[in-house]
Amino acid sequence: MDKIDSEQLDRLAKLQDLEIEIRRLRQQLETEPGILIALAGQSDEKQTQLDDCRQRTEELKKEYRSLESDTQLNIDHIKKSQAKLNTVKTNKEYQSLLKEIDDIKKKNSSIEDTMIECLDTIEKLEQQISEYEKDCDELGQQIAEKKAAVEKEREVFRNRLADLDGQAKSNSDSIDSELMHIYNGIKMKKGGTGIAPVIAAVCQGCHLNIPPQMYNELHRRDSLKICPWCERIIYWKEG
Repeated sequence: MDKIDSEQLDRLAKLQDLEIEIRRLRQQLETEPGILIALAGQSDEKQTQLDDCRQRTEELKKEYRSLESDTQLNIDHIKKSQAKLNTVKTNKEYQSLLKEIDDIKKKNSSIEDTMIECLDTIEKLEQQISEYEKDCDELGQQIAEKKAAVEKEREVFRNRLADLDGQAKSNSDSIDSELMHIYNGIKMKKGGTGIAPVIAAVCQGCHLNIPPQMYNELHRRDSLKICPWCERIIYWKEG
């Protein structure tokens, strides 16, 4: 199309502004806020630390119960050996039993030392678990509060988007269908912008000077012009 009503170009420029704002709002609605991503990362890290501490605590408690069982078996063994002392007939057997009892007592003493170490470590881990649980609760509360604030903000965006969609539809319906077809084709090839103003002989789409004759013709605003460099629809705009 060659001839064009200048109002059509104004409506087309307005439509593009609306579409750009619509895309911006939709992107904001689809993008997870950085603060939520950061908080979720911190929460995941704390939860991993908490799970590791809990697992290590359970392992140590299991180890403690096993050691406790070993000491009880050794105590039972000592009692049986002590009972045998009254029945042995030779000094050699007597001394052998005494050594056996002494060895078991030493073994039990070593096991008890390990059990004490287990209890100390379990106590420290349980303190750490309590701190991690508190951190997780606090982070969970922060995330919930931030999500509520983000949702409130998104509701504003959704309402604004609905309004802009309505304006864009109204604008689109008032533009010549052939012009819309040309605009949509250029927009698809040019990353979402199909029309650009020309200010002081410079196309604002590609920032290159257009030919002087074309610039002079643009001032009349009565014909469709395409930038020879970026191939967008262009229109004159006072600088």
